[in-house]
Amino acid sequence: MKSIKVLAVLVVIFLADNLDGAPYGPPFPVTATWFSWERFTQVEWDSTFDEFKTIGGATIFTTGEYFNHGTKEDIMNDPMVNQCKFDGTYCVDDIETKLKKIGIEIELWAWYDYQEEYGLKLLSCLNVDQSYQIYHLIYNATVLKLGPDASCNFSKGDKAFVTFTMFNMTKGEPHVAMLDSAHKNKLDVWMTLPKLDTTKLPQDESNRMMLNQAYTRFTKIVLDDHQSRLFGQYPNLIGYYFDSDAGILPEIGRLMPKNSKTKTALPSLAQWYLDSAIAMQKMVAKMSKKFAITVQVDVNSTFF
Repeated sequence: MKSIKVLAVLVVIFLADNLDGAPYGPPFPVTATWFSWERFTQVEWDSTFDEFKTIGGATIFTTGEYFNHGTKEDIMNDPMVNQCKFDGTYCVDDIETKLKKIGIEIELWAWYDYQEEYGLKLLSCLNVDQSYQIYHLIYNATVLKLGPDASCNFSKGDKAFVTFTMFNMTKGEPHVAMLDSAHKNKLDVWMTLPKLDTTKLPQDESNRMMLNQAYTRFTKIVLDDHQSRLFGQYPNLIGYYFDSDAGILPEIGRLMPKNSKTKTALPSLAQWYLDSAIAMQKMVAKMSKKFAITVQVDVNSTFF
């Protein structure tokens, strides 16, 4: 089994009331922690990071959002996607009709709401991808092929999955504002990958493998977008990515058969998780960035 390096982060936080005049001396510094992305201006990020640095802050982890997936009914029930409607037609219906006309069957619907102003990498298959502007909201419908061929050369009978993303122009781009402030404050940044809820995986193994392919291919174009849109602007700032599904690592071990003397006898779910993590690591490594499977380690576990 291939090994993956693990980053363990221990954050010790003292209540503010106990800091002044504490008999045990100065508090331990909080050098790394998570930050919600829902700060939309550089002023907000500057204020947040100023406070963070006063307690020893040096590294930030960005929180992620879920790569949601399901049926057409599921995506139509999502309030973000449900707002995408023009001339009485829902965007979901529009993209489905256009793909049906050229013989493409949609096997899986997905949606990812992270308020990123993506570039053209998310619309790289110009013959099938769609972009919709509904007032101040920009929706991208990214169409990616399922199966061994991941190219944009679609043919009649091909199976695909469609992922909707949204950007609210009135709010601005919080991730760029965060990176500007982190660069100014000389902080290290760990960027998150889309989250995949491993508690909601399909029970059927073939459907689980299809989801893994969809998730991996969508994550790749998000990374491609970052490489073309952000890496040049912040060449040394983003050095790391982590798997934001980030279950506590020993939980993977608990999926192992009891009394197993070898780690090669993984059941399908644990093997799925491991294969997914290795795929993420390879994509991140190609961009000369470092990758962590998790930033949480249960030190009380007997697995190690």
